Amino acid sequence: EIDAKKIRLRFQTDEGRKTVVTSYTDNPRNLLLGETIREGFDGQYYIDGTLHEISLLEIGKVVALTVQVVLPKVDPSQLKKAEDLIATKKALKTIDDENFCRNVCRLLSEDESLSVFVLDLNGRICGHGAIAHWSVGDVRMFPVKNPDDLNSHLQNVLKHHPDVIITAAPLKVQIPNSISVYQLL
Repeated sequence: EIDAKKIRLRFQTDEGRKTVVTSYTDNPRNLLLGETIREGFDGQYYIDGTLHEISLLEIGKVVALTVQVVLPKVDPSQLKKAEDLIATKKALKTIDDENFCRNVCRLLSEDESLSVFVLDLNGRICGHGAIAHWSVGDVRMFPVKNPDDLNSHLQNVLKHHPDVIITAAPLKVQIPNSISVYQLL
């Protein structure tokens, strides 16, 4: 909470609930913006290099901040499932979990050494930084703000002759059979 020129951070730890209080003299929005935190196109704030999101709620003079911490998980059973999905010969493969999708990205780009392009709608897969989050491996990220723009971005991606396209929204354009497509639902 931000109130009366003080910031109160409350969070849960293994030892119990902790509260940290500090003072500030500036507009609370300016506290968020900086080199590592920037405002997204959807009114959220993002921490570069992470998958974390910060929400800001202003009620009168009180400002509440909520930080959603997202940590990528690597589970051995999930890796086996990802390898099995990669081995299938279907033209369109669907994925229903963001962490699983990140594992597929990493396996395809690093272990299989394929050219992987991610059409990332609202930073769901690669995060909101200038470069893709480390958990997706060596992919090329195309941030897409509006689902309606997805197909125009796809035309640009196809010019790069990718081996794999991973998208967070349905594609309305025919993709050559030589390209594998993974869709996050």
